This record gives sequence, structure tokens and C-alpha cells, in this order.
Amino acid sequence: MPTKPPVAPKGPAPKNLVIKDLKVGTGPALENGDKFLINYRAFDYEDGRVVETKWGDTAFPWTLGIEELVPALEKGLVGMKVGGKRELLAPSKDLYGAAPRIYVVERLA
Repeated sequence: MPTKPPVAPKGPAPKNLVIKDLKVGTGPALENGDKFLINYRAFDYEDGRVVETKWGDTAFPWTLGIEELVPALEKGLVGMKVGGKRELLAPSKDLYGAAPRIYVVERLA
């Protein structure tokens, strides 16, 4: 589990979602309609404080492509494999207007 917030790039938040693989997983890539389980933490883009977390015992299953998650996660998880870890720089437009965030996501199953 990440213990400190990731470092946001200098300057304003991106206007479009930025996806960075921190670790590539194995097996089939996640596609729309697939059920999956992830850990994630969301950090405020500007000050790095944790604003949301679903990690460990709080992780639960989702289905990709049926809008259970904010658009940033729906878009940012496509192609992710089990065991993979990603960092997503999410603009407000992909968060229903919420402040920009940095997500650290780990695909479990």
C-alpha cells in the first residue's frame, strides 16, 4: 500500500487523463464487461492529502464499463492486468467536476 502521496508534476493539473503503468501485470487485459477487484487511493492533486481509499479489506468487486466508477477510473483501468499497478492523473472533467486527483491503483483479480 502506498504510504506517502505520489508527487504531482509541476504546473496545473492535466486537461486529459494521464495513465502511467508503475508495474505491468500478467494475464488477460481488463475490458468492458469484465468483473475485477482493485485497491486504490486517491490523492488531492495539489496538496497530496488522501481524499478516498479502497485498499485491503475495503476493496470490493466492480464491473468495467457500466459506470460504477468515476470516468477517470473507467478509462484508466482499460487494459490493466492482474498484479498491475497504475498511476492516473485525473482532471476534474473525469471526476464529475471534483478537484483533480492522482489515483494509485492495483489490480487484484
